[in-house]
Amino acid sequence: MLADWGEGCPAPFTPMHESLNTSCAVKQNGDDSAPLTIVVGSSHALQMTAAFEPIAQRTGTNQMNLLETGCPYPFAAPEGYLNDRKKRCIAFSQNATEEILRLKPTTVVIIATTTDTSADAETADPNLDETLRVFTDAGIQVIGLRDNPRFAQDMYVCAIRAQGDKGSCSEPIEQKYGDNPAAPIFEKYADRGAYLIDLKDIYCPDGLCRSVIGNVYVYADTNHLTKAFEHTLAETIYERALAAGWKPEGYPGS
Repeated sequence: MLADWGEGCPAPFTPMHESLNTSCAVKQNGDDSAPLTIVVGSSHALQMTAAFEPIAQRTGTNQMNLLETGCPYPFAAPEGYLNDRKKRCIAFSQNATEEILRLKPTTVVIIATTTDTSADAETADPNLDETLRVFTDAGIQVIGLRDNPRFAQDMYVCAIRAQGDKGSCSEPIEQKYGDNPAAPIFEKYADRGAYLIDLKDIYCPDGLCRSVIGNVYVYADTNHLTKAFEHTLAETIYERALAAGWKPEGYPGS
């Protein structure tokens, strides 16, 4: 029987860092020894928990979420002044890495890039290479999802106001995506269990990044996906991950 998502993770999934448990959640689709997938990161990783929930059910794997608002994962310590958010994100990233290595899940899911409102501002974290190395060395597979587009305007409000002319809210894909900055990093570890999934063709079908796709509102605001749209991504993510070589039961030899 599937457990409901709850606040905090029960044993044996309880994080050793108490600060992680406040935003930790777990759903078991098997016993404690079943393969484990950990989704880690900010609100954009939170979005993907809805897509991975049916994948976990389908594969009989347990799913654990380690989330921290405003903190992409990984998060390298930036140079210069560290405000409270940056300090919080540095601590979250370090603690999450320790927790993942302790639990040794079969798979970790991250948002591999951080987009902005313009194509040339998309970035990959400076710690991404080291993160992939450490996890794949430990026999942990990594699924990296390219970030969804971000917009200057609230796309949900735009779609509501547009009514029958929702195409007026669309923007060309060239304004949102250029070269994928995470691609060469994931390529280094492709034969070790790191898989990069780019959904830009789903977010921007026919070259247009839309506010409504298939009669489903895509965005809840300027950059967060609606839960209804998140659920539509599950099958595509599952198929592309398998095609890339992902093994839900664990990487061979791990």
